[in-house]
Amino acid sequence: MMSEAAGPSLRFRLGNIPVAVHPGFILISALFAYQRPDASLVAEWVAVSFLSVLVHELGHAAAFVAFGQSPRIELHQMGGTTYGDPRAVLSPAKTVAVYGAGPAMGFVLGGLLVLVARHVPEIGTRPLAAIAVRDLIWL
Repeated sequence: MMSEAAGPSLRFRLGNIPVAVHPGFILISALFAYQRPDASLVAEWVAVSFLSVLVHELGHAAAFVAFGQSPRIELHQMGGTTYGDPRAVLSPAKTVAVYGAGPAMGFVLGGLLVLVARHVPEIGTRPLAAIAVRDLIWL
């Protein structure tokens, strides 16, 4: 768990789900892109990383909500963590569903982006958009 001293730089809500983004998430994402040739491609990678990890964590959060919990999401140096109610005990089947929901959301996003890449030809005429779609599919 993150220490309060390294508090989030950004807080927002997606519906009833609070999301906290720690500065280390942005720093580590940018470091992964340090060899890219210009700042716009570093910023693109940070944005793609943010969206990819957030969608993954929203999958876990949606499963928690489906099981009557009020989750919260933190994006931090190691990626992201979704917390359910610490007092709640989920059955083994529900626990597996919560674990699987994050990767499942990634596959859904990837599939949608493959469809967009194939059926929206304008993406190919915008280099940064094409790179972002490719990176999102890869992530």
